[in-house]
Amino acid sequence: MKKLLSFITFALLLVSCKTATSSTPELSSSEVSSTTVSSSESINSTVSSSSVSSSSSSTSSESSSSVLPTEFEVTFNVTIPKELSSETFLYIKGDNYYNPNKVSHKLNKVSALTWTTTLGFSQIVGPYNYNYVLGDVTSDLGNNYLETRQERSITIGPSNSTVTDTITAFNNIPATTYYDLTFQVSIPEELPARLFIYLVGNHTELSSLNMYKMNKISALEWQVELNHILEGSFSYKYAVGEEDAERNTEYEETGEARVINIETSRQFNDTVSSFKNIPELLYDITINITFDKRLTSDFIIYLVGDFPDATWISGNALYAFPHSINNEATLHLQLPAGVYEYLYNVSDTLEADSFNWEVHSNNRTLTVSDDVIINDTISGWENPTISQVLSTLQINATVPAVPEYASVYMFGDFIDGTDLEGEYIKLNVSNSQRTEWSLETSIRLGFYTYQFVLGTEEEISLANIEVGDVRTLDVLTSLTTVFPIVNEWTNIPTDPNATYEITFIVDTPFVPTWASVFITGTMQEETWLANDSNYELTPNEARTRWTISKELKKGLYEYKYTLGSWTFSEDRENNRNIIVSEEAIIDDEVTSWKALPPNPDPVAVTFVLQTPIIPLWAEVYIAGNFEGESWTDPNANVLTPNEARTEWTTTLQLLSNSYEYKYTLGSWSYVEDIAEPRTITVSEATIHNDTVNNFIAFPPDPDLLPLSVTFVVSTPIVPSYLNVYLAGSFNEWQTKENDYLLLPNETRTQWSLTTDIIPGSYEYKYHISNGLDIAWANGANLSITVNNETVPTTDTVSSWTATLSNPDYGWYLVGAGSFINGDEWSISGGIRFTVNTAYEGDGVEYMLINQEFITGDVFKFTDNNEPQTWIDSGWDFGSGSAFANNYMSIVDGNVLVNETGLYDIYFKVYTNSTYSCWISKV
Repeated sequence: MKKLLSFITFALLLVSCKTATSSTPELSSSEVSSTTVSSSESINSTVSSSSVSSSSSSTSSESSSSVLPTEFEVTFNVTIPKELSSETFLYIKGDNYYNPNKVSHKLNKVSALTWTTTLGFSQIVGPYNYNYVLGDVTSDLGNNYLETRQERSITIGPSNSTVTDTITAFNNIPATTYYDLTFQVSIPEELPARLFIYLVGNHTELSSLNMYKMNKISALEWQVELNHILEGSFSYKYAVGEEDAERNTEYEETGEARVINIETSRQFNDTVSSFKNIPELLYDITINITFDKRLTSDFIIYLVGDFPDATWISGNALYAFPHSINNEATLHLQLPAGVYEYLYNVSDTLEADSFNWEVHSNNRTLTVSDDVIINDTISGWENPTISQVLSTLQINATVPAVPEYASVYMFGDFIDGTDLEGEYIKLNVSNSQRTEWSLETSIRLGFYTYQFVLGTEEEISLANIEVGDVRTLDVLTSLTTVFPIVNEWTNIPTDPNATYEITFIVDTPFVPTWASVFITGTMQEETWLANDSNYELTPNEARTRWTISKELKKGLYEYKYTLGSWTFSEDRENNRNIIVSEEAIIDDEVTSWKALPPNPDPVAVTFVLQTPIIPLWAEVYIAGNFEGESWTDPNANVLTPNEARTEWTTTLQLLSNSYEYKYTLGSWSYVEDIAEPRTITVSEATIHNDTVNNFIAFPPDPDLLPLSVTFVVSTPIVPSYLNVYLAGSFNEWQTKENDYLLLPNETRTQWSLTTDIIPGSYEYKYHISNGLDIAWANGANLSITVNNETVPTTDTVSSWTATLSNPDYGWYLVGAGSFINGDEWSISGGIRFTVNTAYEGDGVEYMLINQEFITGDVFKFTDNNEPQTWIDSGWDFGSGSAFANNYMSIVDGNVLVNETGLYDIYFKVYTNSTYSCWISKV
């Protein structure tokens, strides 16, 4: 039998029939064997008789109208060979009628052997094939229960008709008993959430796909009920599949099919030992990306990673994002479960070297165990130029007149290509009436939203935005010009120079007479100054209520109360705040202070110190961060000794505070031998006792005759523009002293100095200098004891703490002239700087010279007011890489003159190396 058309196909066919031509073409006897139904005639058709050949009548000319013709009805009267059971019904099935609900249509029983139904047809078409089939209450039972004859055929006439058919026999007669079956199965392991167990077999009740989805009752138990099942036998198995899966024997249980004989309603309890396979699940993956700015339509963004069939392959069309006019795109994928690593790249071609990767520190990861939605942000591309296509944007806005103190700003998700998203950009006023405002800027291609807002230099607020919807701007070309019109503002900003009198009244605990209350905060010219005399409050007689009035501009202010110091501020964690929009009186209360300030009058503190015996030529001093001192003077305060020179005293007048101090013998070279400073907290007059067990060293006896000492030191080669010096406790560690300048040998690798030193123990160290800076020898301090047995020292310096450049290297006169303050001298023809090698720290300086002064600074090269990159032929001046005979040409540059006068203008190149370096004109 011809395969029955599905309902959808058949419905589409009938709809297409409605648009057929105005008449039905004639059919010759050779074209169709059929029963033709015309108006008023009844055709008797039996399976044993031959088909009647005829032609259909033409329809009226009205059928050519675009309006569908009236539906035609055909009544089928059927005689069957014997009576059917009460649970068996007769169905007509085929491709010959318009039936929107089922492939087959159930007939109505008229008598024991007579059945009938009427079907509607919307057009004269045909021939159509059909047959009769037996079924149960729900549907026909398929080809096994068809009538035993070839397909019948019918051609629809131009009006309502009747067909009479006789059935001689059926292939089978359905059993008359139906049962309800329950299948329950235990599986060997729990399935992933998206998989189901199906009952599959050869029974017609298992649907056209011969499978039935079961219900999960526990992790390892599944169940399904089949109702109204005919008696008989059938075979079945259990299978695994996703929801709405089609039957696939690859995922069925292992072993032979189960066979049952349906004789009664019952439950089957089965166990599956294993399945042939578990289907690999595919999950829906949605990836949403946003990137820095819009890409041109030539560029496509790809997802690249260790995905199936495309492991780290760039340019795979399955992983390409659809192009978007905005800076966002979405890709939909299906992936099996797993953990994937991935990144994004972009290209305008599919050539291997054209793909540009995103800027990302490491691979991204994607874990798939269910449907996933990913939202990623691409911060930029390794080659950023692909997303920096710029357009010139010209805004010419017409607005209501704007006050002198206000300006028009744009607020939106763009600003001139510098990524100042969400910021405000100021427009320029174009006419004296302040109604025309304009702006020209560069902007990347993209789709933007924006609005205009009024603001002042002090405040820009969306409270003063234009009235109306958000504006949109689609930048697609190299020049975009718009002429927006603002009809009305929500509000006009207040004049920022307007002030309001604000009176602050604060209740406090009692404040001592030597203290005052201050208000400090963002309203001050010098904000948060704790003791600003302009913000000192006036007390009542009880010194518990304080008042001050200030003229403040409109705005939000934060503030606190202090007693003149943050140490003595109110004991409150958060700042107070006030919004000023009108005159107001503010009532506050301070419940407690962090601390009260001490009495400012100094008190006498007597220091009593016990020491070892101190030589007659030495004195003991106390030094620290006392009032007016800051550890700068090691002999700030001398102590008075007892007769044994083991107890020393002095009295200092100190304010209430905490101090640090140490004892010395008049020099930091002879300080007491302790690591950390001593501490003392002063609150009242007191006697303080200390003990010094030892000093680092004792000063030499000044009455002793100095002895000659020779220092000899070996060093790496020292350039000729550097000198080697000696410094130590014998000269108070003074650097670059000519009395301690060492003399070199011919190779400048050995240096010597003979000098007179008073006998004693000392520490010392070598250093180098270029006349401006110094660098010490690496390593710890050296030591020496000077006496009559002292022999010449022999030291070695392996390296210095820094490399010093030659400050007088390579000056070159490039121009002269008279300049006034603010002038810029432009280089004419350019300058070429040539170095034989380059090290980190090399650079260029300039100097302006006249008869009176010399001033120098790092020379700034500019090009269109942007820093010039000092690169020529791939060499970066000062990059630290060594290249022979390279040069750099600067053809544009300016020198800013800071003072008026007649100048000679010099340039020099300085270098940390000993290699050649010179300047010449280009």
